Amino acid sequence: MFLGHDHVETILSDHRVSGVKFIGSTAAGKQVASVAGKYMKKGAFELGGADPFIVLEDADIDLASEKAIRGRLRNTG
Repeated sequence: MFLGHDHVETILSDHRVSGVKFIGSTAAGKQVASVAGKYMKKGAFELGGADPFIVLEDADIDLASEKAIRGRLRNTG
């Protein structure tokens, strides 16, 4: 479920919610973790963005494309 920051406290304060899994920016993750801590909820967080993938002009574009796709999708679940 995706939700806006204005719903985080409402959801995490509910006694039926036992934890939170968050994937997103560090700034948003800090806010969610703060609310989770306030209500003593378990949390798992993946923060930050993806590292840049830089392709130089002398690169093999086909190989670079293949590696970029594999690298991005390798750890998706």
